[in-house]
Amino acid sequence: MPDHLRNFQCWYSKILQDLSQKENSGLAMLIIAFPLLERYLREKSRAYEDNHLPAAFFDELRKLFPTLSDNSVARDFWHVFKHGLFHQVVLSNKEGKLGVLSSDDARTLSVDPESGRFELDPVQFVNKVVETIEADFKTFNGTTNDDHRVPRVHVLKDDATRGPSGMVPTTAVADGRMRIIFSPTGHPSSNPLNIFNPTKIGAALMVLALLAFLLAQLGLDVPMFVEVKHDFEGPDGIINYDSSGMHWLFVVEIVTFAFGFGLVLYGLFLKTKASRNLSPRASKAP
Repeated sequence: MPDHLRNFQCWYSKILQDLSQKENSGLAMLIIAFPLLERYLREKSRAYEDNHLPAAFFDELRKLFPTLSDNSVARDFWHVFKHGLFHQVVLSNKEGKLGVLSSDDARTLSVDPESGRFELDPVQFVNKVVETIEADFKTFNGTTNDDHRVPRVHVLKDDATRGPSGMVPTTAVADGRMRIIFSPTGHPSSNPLNIFNPTKIGAALMVLALLAFLLAQLGLDVPMFVEVKHDFEGPDGIINYDSSGMHWLFVVEIVTFAFGFGLVLYGLFLKTKASRNLSPRASKAP
């Protein structure tokens, strides 16, 4: 089983399954389930980090819950439940729309368009969300946008730190010598400023220098070497001395290429250094 799916089940699926066996857990389950559903639907509809959810998002939502007859109804449902729970931890009363939690084995979600009433069975709703994500986990996992990649779990060797609270006390964490960290692209020290990737920038500079070289040679027909004349005054008169030097454009290209190559090496060095401080993923997800 892939690590990300195993983590998803440890962090969410199993927790939601345990909560479903407890009384009065409906709101807590929905607070967990709605962001999972939103991530999945954003990936599915390619909304990604858009501030305003597009129509495609609600199209996908209605495919999961066909009782939402159109996108207007779907938006109202999303506002009543998701926005209500996440902004005020209660269901929203937007424009008289009413959200109701119930236990109804016959239907996960029912909608009364006349009264604007949404009736939701939390357990069935959560089960539907989890089953959908696990059946299409590749979509949930997401690999298109770096801004919301699913984080990996690493164990950082550090004698000065203790295991963080709220994590499963694995052997690695319980001994007080390691801690679990979350990082989308690896250990944070691999990118000290957290604003650029030296390997990618270096590779881009190298490619740019090569393209400039080809353009100068093939497109602009700029000679790599140019003749330079020097006149010296000697005992027998003026002495003409001819030499050749590299054109300034190629000097810039070589410097750019060398700088880019250096950045690539620096990025690989940081990555190697960071990997030495990271053991494989924890034996159990936090």
